[in-house]
Parts: sequence; structure tokens; C-alpha cells
Amino acid sequence: MRRGSKLWVLFIFVFVLASYVYYIYDFKLENHSLFLSLSTFLFAIFSGFFISRQSRRYSQLRDEIARFDGSSSTLYRSSGVFGDKIQNAVKKILTKHYNPILKSGEWDYPLTHKTSTIIDLMHLFDESFKNKKLHSVKSSTMSSLFRSFTYMQMSRKKMDILHQERIPVLQWALLSFLSGILLISVGAISSVGMIVPAILKGAFSTCIVLVLVILYQFNNLTFFENTIGEHSAKDVLDIMAGKR
Repeated sequence: MRRGSKLWVLFIFVFVLASYVYYIYDFKLENHSLFLSLSTFLFAIFSGFFISRQSRRYSQLRDEIARFDGSSSTLYRSSGVFGDKIQNAVKKILTKHYNPILKSGEWDYPLTHKTSTIIDLMHLFDESFKNKKLHSVKSSTMSSLFRSFTYMQMSRKKMDILHQERIPVLQWALLSFLSGILLISVGAISSVGMIVPAILKGAFSTCIVLVLVILYQFNNLTFFENTIGEHSAKDVLDIMAGKR
């Protein structure tokens, strides 16, 4: 089952369960409207801030992936200047890098597993043209290729840093505490035996839970399923296969 489908199943389950519970039972809490207002205000501020920060992190990571994959495809195309043998060798190294991403479905596979893609590419060109004099076109192409290696290494380092940048435990505890207060305050609103109020309370409670789920997915970089890296990896492989 895809992540999007699982999210819908979770949404429906929480909504139905919460609505049923609120229909048959509600809490008794004095001044619940005051707690509801305060907890809603604080929860909205903190959750909005954390989601905004994680969204920017996702965007930065997506840009670095695009830069790395763009350098890879440029590297492959430019290597054609040196002949089919060199270009096929580059294709073999890049295919070894991107195939595990598609097979595992994990865009961060090169970050969580040891890879030697950049080093292998540098060794390939170093060993192929060591002590050889190149013509002007090939010489300028070689300079461009080594600049690509620099960009790829910088992008990889930025991706690794962004990949490790997660929401601290203390901030999760704060959000969980506020959401708990909010759910209790919502539960204190009278709805026993009343269908519409119970449904509205169930919908509100479900939204609170889904905010935490969305933040969790942003934190783990799974919110947009496989669009963050796998599609870009497939595009590079399609370029090398002559499909693009």
C-alpha cells in the first residue's frame, strides 16, 4: 500500500473512532473554552513554525538532488567528447550509483550506504588521460568535468547535512504535550448523543493528529513519497539509455 493510501486510511480511522467516542462520551472540564483557546493558539504557532522549517529543508534538499543529478547527466553527455569507451565507463559507474535508488525506493540510499561514485569517476579520467596532452576542446571539457566533480561533492555534503537535520526530541515533546491538552479540551465540549457536534469534534481531533503526521513525514522526508529523488534518478538513467 502506498504512503498516500495509508494516510487516507489513517484519516478515516481516526475520524470515525474520534466521532464515535465523542458521541458516547465527553470529558468534564471546568473552563475548557479557556484551555481550548490557549492550546489552539500555541499549537498553531509551534506546529506552523516547525512545518515551515521542515518544508524549507525539503526544498533545499530537492535543489541539491537536482544539482547532483544534473551534474551527473552533464558528466555523461560531456564524456562523449572522449569517445564511446570513456562514455560507457562513465555510464557503468553512474548506473551502479542510481540503480540501488530505484530498486530500494530509497532516495537517500547513497547517503545511508557507502558509495565511491565520485572517486571512481575521478580515477577513471585520471588514469585515462594521465600524462597525455589534450586538444583545446578536450582540455576545456576536462576542466568542466572536474568542476562537476566539485559540485557533486558539495551537493552530496549539503544533502548529508540536511538529511541529518531532524526535529529535536524536546520540540516533539512540546508539540505532543500541546496536542494532548488540545484533544482533552475538545473532548470537554458537550456532544453526548448529538451526531453533528460529535462529527465536528471528531474532524477537529483528526486534523490535530494529521498535523503531527504531516510534520513527522516532513521530518523523515517522506511527505511527497518517491518524488524527491527516485524520479530524478530515473531521469538520469533514461538519459544514459538514450530515452531522453
